[in-house]
Amino acid sequence: MARRARRQRRSRRPKYNHRDYQTIAVKRCESTGKIIYPSAAVAEGAAKQAYWDHGADVGAYEDPECGHWHLTRNG
Repeated sequence: MARRARRQRRSRRPKYNHRDYQTIAVKRCESTGKIIYPSAAVAEGAAKQAYWDHGADVGAYEDPECGHWHLTRNG
């Protein structure tokens, strides 16, 4: 008897754990007051999570003044 192949269900949610991005970014920049992200990858992940959770069109950028990664509304 032949086995039937199972169809995998596709999830709309991203595969990364969004809680990691919330706990990593706890420091604030002294010059801008924005949340500091330790790397571009973490900042991009936080931007994706903001889109998934709230539909916010935000993007990550490296601030030339302080050198830290922040999020901006001008995604």
